[in-house]
Amino acid sequence: VIGCPYEGTISPESVARLSEKLLEMGCYEISLGDTIGVGAPRSVHRMLREVGKHAEMDLLAVHFHDTYGQALANILTSLEMGIRVIDSSVAG
Repeated sequence: VIGCPYEGTISPESVARLSEKLLEMGCYEISLGDTIGVGAPRSVHRMLREVGKHAEMDLLAVHFHDTYGQALANILTSLEMGIRVIDSSVAG
């Protein structure tokens, strides 16, 4: 939701539009994953602020890879913005 190895930087507006459509289709939770780990607190804040215009924070979850050592900082930013579900994994 922050960056893509093929498309580059993903706009927060694109994530917000897709999130809104998913909710309209009946999704009860949307997990926003930075699966290549390029997010940093500022970009996560911008993305969540935009998505938050279309979805309540209690309908959102986040998932961050620690590729550049920013996962914990991104989780903290998310928690400060009202996210309460953090997806995680161990060893892969």
